[in-house]
Amino acid sequence: MRLCDAHVHLDFMNDARGVALAAAAQGLHLFANTVTPEGFLHTQELVGDLPNVWVGLGAHPWWAA
Repeated sequence: MRLCDAHVHLDFMNDARGVALAAAAQGLHLFANTVTPEGFLHTQELVGDLPNVWVGLGAHPWWAA
C-alpha cells in the first residue's frame, strides 16, 4: 500500500470521485479528511464505496472557533 500525502480534502474538490479513481489506478490509498459533518456525509456518499478511500471527520482549526 502507498499513501498519497497524510490526508486529502476530497470534499473540497469538484471531482472527488474522479480523483479517488485516478488514485486507485495508480495504486494509491487516500485518507479523505473532512471538516464538517455535512462534508463527511457528502464525501461518504461520493467515495465511501471505494476500497482505496477512508473517509474521516476532523475538527480543523479554521472551523473549530
